[in-house]
Amino acid sequence: TVRGPTIVGRQTLRTQVLDAPPMKRFAEEHAAQTGQSLAAVRSQMDKEFDKIAADFRFGLIRFMSYAMKPLWSRVYSGYDIPDEDLDRIRSAMRDGTAVVVSCHKSHFDYLLLSWIFYYANLITPHIVAGINLAIWPVSKLLRSAGAFFIERSFSGKPVHAAVFKRYLRELLLHGYTVEFFIEGGRTRTGRLLPAKLGVLEMVIDAARHAPRGHEITLLPVAISYEQVAEERSYQSELGGADKRKEDVRELIRARSVLRNRYGRVFVRVGEPLRASEVLGPDDATVDEATRQARLRDAGDELVHRIGQVVTVLPTSVLAVALLADDRAAMPDTELADRTDRLVAWLGRRSAAMTPLVGQHPDAARSRALGRFEQAGHVRSHDTDAGRIWEVVVDRRVVLDFHKNQIMHHFTAAGLVAAALRAMPEEGCVRADLVEPVARLTALWVRELALPPGTTADGLVDEGLRDLAAHGAIQRDDAGGITIEDTRRIGEIHGLVRGLLESYLLAAQGVRDPGLTAVDAKGWGKVLAGRREALLETGLATRPEAFATVTLVHAVKELTALGAFTTQGGHLVPVPEVLDPLAAWLHAMTHGPAAPDVSVPGDPAA
Repeated sequence: TVRGPTIVGRQTLRTQVLDAPPMKRFAEEHAAQTGQSLAAVRSQMDKEFDKIAADFRFGLIRFMSYAMKPLWSRVYSGYDIPDEDLDRIRSAMRDGTAVVVSCHKSHFDYLLLSWIFYYANLITPHIVAGINLAIWPVSKLLRSAGAFFIERSFSGKPVHAAVFKRYLRELLLHGYTVEFFIEGGRTRTGRLLPAKLGVLEMVIDAARHAPRGHEITLLPVAISYEQVAEERSYQSELGGADKRKEDVRELIRARSVLRNRYGRVFVRVGEPLRASEVLGPDDATVDEATRQARLRDAGDELVHRIGQVVTVLPTSVLAVALLADDRAAMPDTELADRTDRLVAWLGRRSAAMTPLVGQHPDAARSRALGRFEQAGHVRSHDTDAGRIWEVVVDRRVVLDFHKNQIMHHFTAAGLVAAALRAMPEEGCVRADLVEPVARLTALWVRELALPPGTTADGLVDEGLRDLAAHGAIQRDDAGGITIEDTRRIGEIHGLVRGLLESYLLAAQGVRDPGLTAVDAKGWGKVLAGRREALLETGLATRPEAFATVTLVHAVKELTALGAFTTQGGHLVPVPEVLDPLAAWLHAMTHGPAAPDVSVPGDPAA
C-alpha cells in the first residue's frame, strides 16, 4: 500500500515557502538591490505565490473523475498502461518522491496522467503548467486538481523565480508527486525535443536537501496517441498562422473535440532515474561546470528513456510508409510491402510495438488507413490495376506528426543515408561518413534528442547496421560501402528529406532580396507562405518541409553558424559562410551534382 503524502493546506504551505530563512534573505537582498522597501518585496512575493500555487482539493478530483469519464470512454477509446509500469510509480512513491517526467503532445496529457493515477488508487500528481493556462475560471479548477503555474521565462523576474523554486522544493520534500514536461511546451511536429533543463535543475537541487533515505525518483513517461485532438491547430500553426492565445473563448471552441473519436492512448513508464545517481557521491565537492554537465546528461538520458518506451502504433507506421517519398499516390500493394519492411525494421530494434502492429501488420495497416481516410488525410481510388492511396497534400504535415513519434528509431540510418546521398556513385568507405554525420547532428541540435555520450562514430555504425539489415547497402571486405537497393535507401533518406529541405530552404530563401523579415520567426512565416512557389522550383519537394517551427530553428542555427548577420534590424546573408553550407545541404538533399541555388525573386535566377 502507498498512502501518499500528508496533504498540507495552502496557507500552511505559503508560510513554509515565504517564511523560510533563505526566502527572508532573498527579500532583504532584493530590496537592497532594487531600492524597494522590504514590505514591498514581501508583498510581491506573496502575490507571486498566489499566481503560482496549487490549491489541491481531493473532493474536486473525485468530482472530475466522473465528469471526465466520457472523455476517456467515448472521445478516446480508453488508455493502455501495463501493471508493471504502475508498479514503477508505486515503488518510487515508497522510496520518497516520484517525479513524472513526461513527453508533451497534447493538452490532454495533463488530464490523462491524473486520471490514470486516480484509477490506480494513487494520489494524483501536482503538475507544472505554463502560465498561459492560468485562465479564470478554468485556473481555479486546475489549481484544485494540483496544477501550479510557471512563467515561460524567468528573465527579468527574479521574485517569480525565487518563489517558484522554493515552492517546488517544498512539494518535493513533503513527498508530493510532481509532474512536468521535459520538452517544455507541446511538440508541434511529433518529434521528441531536446530537454529543457530549468525545472529539472530545480528538482535535482531539491534532492540535495532531501533527508537521508528520502529518494527523489525521476520517471520517464511516454504518451502515444492514435490521433491528437489538436492536429488541426498544429497544422494551422505549422503553416504560418499565429498561435491562438488560450482564453475562455478558445476553451468554448474546444468543445468541438468532444464530437470526435481519437482512438486509444498508450502510456509507458521507462527505466527510472534516481536523483542521487545524477548528483553522484561527490556532488558537494565538484565545480559548477561538472554539475551542469551532469544535469545536461540527465536531461538527455530522460528524453532517451522516453523514446525507448514510445509505443509504435499502426498510425505511426503507416505515416512513415506514406511519407517516405514525395509521390502523391501509392499502389496498395507497394504500401503493404513497405509497411512490412518497416515493421521488420522496428522489430530488429526491439521497438515497443502494439500487438496489432507486431503480430498482425496487415490488420494494423487497414485500421490506420481507415482512420486516416475518415480524418481526410488520405483518399482511396479503385483502378483496374488495383487500389491506389493518395496523400492529401495539405495533410502531409499532420501525417508528419504521426511519423515523427517513432522517427528516433530511424535517426541514425537517416543521417547516414543523407551522408551517402552526397557521396560519389561508385561508393565510399565508413570513414567518409563520420564528418558529414557530425556536421548534420550539430546543425540539427534543435531537432534531435540523442542520448548522452552519442558520437558521430556511434551513429555511423548504428546507421550502417540498420541499412545493411534493411537490404539498402552492401559492405565489402575492404570496408567499401555501395548501394544495394536504391528504393530501400531512398525510402530511408526520404524520412529525413523534409528536415533537410527545411534547412536548405532557410539557407536559400533568406537570401532572396525581394523579401525581408526582421528575425527567424518572421522568416519562418515568410518561407511557409511561399510554399507553392518554392515547391515549383524543385528546391523542395515535401510540403512538410515548410513547417514554421522547423524553418525558425533552421534560421536560428544558420545564424549561430555565422551564415547570417543582422543589419538594420534585418537578417543579411554572409556569402562566404552561407554558400558552402547551402551547397553542402543541397548535396545531402538532391545528390552531389552541382546545385542550382537560385530562388524566385532573385535577380540572378
